[in-house]
Amino acid sequence: MKSIIGLLCLVASLLFAQTGFAQWEDDGRNGRDDSHGGQDNGNDRGDDHGRNDRRGDGNNDLDEKFGSPDVLVPVYRSANSGSYIFTLNPREGVRKGYSYEGVAFYLHQQSAANRVALYRCIEKKTYFVSTDQNCKGQTRDVVLGHAEVSMSQNAQKTIYSCSNDKAQLVTLNNQECLNNGFKVDGILGYTINK
Repeated sequence: MKSIIGLLCLVASLLFAQTGFAQWEDDGRNGRDDSHGGQDNGNDRGDDHGRNDRRGDGNNDLDEKFGSPDVLVPVYRSANSGSYIFTLNPREGVRKGYSYEGVAFYLHQQSAANRVALYRCIEKKTYFVSTDQNCKGQTRDVVLGHAEVSMSQNAQKTIYSCSNDKAQLVTLNNQECLNNGFKVDGILGYTINK
């Protein structure tokens, strides 16, 4: 009887290993987040040793089997004397002397054919957001995420870019630009209704 149970356990473990489900053990789907020891490092993209391709690099067996998850990330806005910084970490702006204002909008983490990347750029210690990967000749700081290039059933909020002679304001409400002395420069993309 013991040899039959032992044989069944061996077969079950071999099947478990071959199906790839062992990869799910520590990728965050079990409710634990051991990726950074429970501390907020300000850049929580997950560290799953390649098992869950949240970064969209295509090097993952789970994505091939189950498809890549479409992760949405909040973009936070902080202000300082009429200038703004947009971050992926709500504490970043505060550490740089800005006052936290809240979530500005959400972006897709993964790129796709119908999406455009939004870059945070720096020009003389002033931050701005651009769809230009070269940041209009200035310094590219970080990719904030990806906006839809056109309005859709899920992306019905417009992301406006506004400016004055000192700063850029990115908002979902173009009236906010006009009320605060900014001119509307254009549309950076579209975001989800959340």
